[in-house]
Amino acid sequence: MSLSTSSSNISLWRSTLREVDPQKPAYGLTPLEDLVGATMVRDRQAMVTLLAFAVSAVLLAMLGVYSVLSARVRERHQEIGVRMALGADTSQLIGWVARRGVRLLAWGAAVGLVATWPLTGLLSGFLFAVQPTDALTAVSVVALLGLVGIAATLVPSWRATRVDPVAVLRRG
Repeated sequence: MSLSTSSSNISLWRSTLREVDPQKPAYGLTPLEDLVGATMVRDRQAMVTLLAFAVSAVLLAMLGVYSVLSARVRERHQEIGVRMALGADTSQLIGWVARRGVRLLAWGAAVGLVATWPLTGLLSGFLFAVQPTDALTAVSVVALLGLVGIAATLVPSWRATRVDPVAVLRRG
C-alpha cells in the first residue's frame, strides 16, 4: 500500500486505521495538497489584489502621460505646423514630443522612488526571499515605466507628424 494522501485513498486510510485500532476514530483526514492550499489562500488573494492595483496604476500612468502629451500636441498645433513648414522632418517632431514625455516620466520616477522608499517596510510582509529595497526590482520598475512611457508617447507623436502645415499657415 502506498503512502499517498489523495482524496481517493482517504477511505482506504480510514479502513486501515479502523483495522489497527477500532477505538480511535479517523476524523480530519485531508490531503496534504488541500492543507497547503488552504494556508496559502490569504497570501494568494493578497497578491492577486496587489497585482490588480499595480496593473491599474500602470494603466492610469500610461493614460495620464498620453493625455498630457496629447494636450501638449493639441495646444502646440500651430507651432508644429510652422516647424514643419520651416523644414522639420518627422523624426525631429517625434523627438520633440518624446523629450517632453521622457521629462514627465523622469519626474514621475524620481518622485515615485523617493516617496515609496520609506514605505518599503509595509511590503516586507508580502515578500519571500526578496528585500523590498532590492536594486534589481527598482531598476525593473524604472524599465517598466520607460516602456509605458514609450507606449504612451507613440500616438501623440504620430499625431504631431500628421499636422498639415499649409492648413495651419492659412488659418494664421
